[in-house]
Amino acid sequence: MWKISILFLLFGSSLMSCERNWIEKDKTDFIQGCLRGGAIKDLGEARAKKYCSCMLQTIMIKYPNRNDARHLQWDTTLNSLGRGCLNPP
Repeated sequence: MWKISILFLLFGSSLMSCERNWIEKDKTDFIQGCLRGGAIKDLGEARAKKYCSCMLQTIMIKYPNRNDARHLQWDTTLNSLGRGCLNPP
């Protein structure tokens, strides 16, 4: 799980400070980065795709402005967001 968290730190720190909505390229980049960042290795391909999609949806709700996602590196709820995606209700 910590490997996946590192991915979000790198993703969040690469964002600019201007306001911008999530576009398809952002979403695709996020999913691909999540999968390459260790999700497939840790979860297997099918589960990793579900996890990364869930994380994207969760993060987009929490951060509608894509550039605000840079706060993920300071967000103490990141692990709980991840747990929610690993163990859906």
